[in-house]
Amino acid sequence: IQEDEAFNDLMSDFIEDNQATNKRLGQFFTPQDVAKLMAALTYSSTSIEEFEEKENKSIADPTCGSGSLILGTLQALKNIKGFTDEHYQKVNVYMNDIDEDLSKIAFFQVLLNSLFHMKPLGKLYVEAKDLITEYTEYKNELIFLSN
Repeated sequence: IQEDEAFNDLMSDFIEDNQATNKRLGQFFTPQDVAKLMAALTYSSTSIEEFEEKENKSIADPTCGSGSLILGTLQALKNIKGFTDEHYQKVNVYMNDIDEDLSKIAFFQVLLNSLFHMKPLGKLYVEAKDLITEYTEYKNELIFLSN
């Protein structure tokens, strides 16, 4: 993680290539280039003023897998003109996956990227639950507050 670019997804391809997906849960991992394209399209017209209008900016993925869409989004933010590493502190990240192991992988991918590359996030919040049947329950929470 430390030797790679900040917020690069290292696990999705590894899991897919080694057929470590849980077929019973219908797992599919978003390829890095697709995650980066979606994030780039989402933030291509965002100005730093729009970003700074809100005290905190939240990004979320309710079916995060190993975190590729969140990581792609965190990478795309740096392309906003005027965005600095300090702006990451305004970003709160919320992730969930039904697979507890994948939730942990996503949590640690984002957390270690944030720490190793010195880009502290506001809040990193991850749960492992079925959002359809357990949406009101707090379950298997992993929370990291960088401040």
